[in-house]
Amino acid sequence: MKKTSEYRRLAEECRALAKTMSRDEQRVILAIAAVWDQLAESRAEHTSTLTEEKRMAFPELQCAPGT
Repeated sequence: MKKTSEYRRLAEECRALAKTMSRDEQRVILAIAAVWDQLAESRAEHTSTLTEEKRMAFPELQCAPGT
């Protein structure tokens, strides 16, 4: 699975490429960019959930405030 930043980079590349295309082509490439953005958001949520699950499963690994 790719990193969130990779998905966002691909979306941005699509948006940049769209600027060089005809109107019809822009619609297609911008739709692809939207999918990359959705994947980035999904990955970010997944990573956040995993981090929370790990924190709950291993509370002894958490740093005490001020450390």
